[in-house]
Amino acid sequence: MSKKIRVIIKEPGKNAREAQIESTLKTFQDLVGGHIAGVNLYGDVFFYVDEEGKFKNKKPNFLYCGDVIVGTAVFFGRGSDGEEISLTDNQVFTIKIILPIQEQFLVSFSELRRR
Repeated sequence: MSKKIRVIIKEPGKNAREAQIESTLKTFQDLVGGHIAGVNLYGDVFFYVDEEGKFKNKKPNFLYCGDVIVGTAVFFGRGSDGEEISLTDNQVFTIKIILPIQEQFLVSFSELRRR
């Protein structure tokens, strides 16, 4: 039986939101709309995105390490055995600070490319 975990879901053009979701492959795939690819945000915080999001022309979401993340991203904690676990209060706080900044970088980056 799967367990529910606390995550942050960030969809393009929308504010990040907290959610309780079933920690299953199908749930993560349904949320991102495809096969998942994992990315380490920092420490024990990761996020999943659709690994084919760019090929599917999904909408830009935010910048990360100089790359444009497209489509929905789901943030979660990583346990010692590599399993997905709930985010802590501090991790949620940090993500909610980081995401608007990274989103603004995306807007600024897009404006520069148009010039």
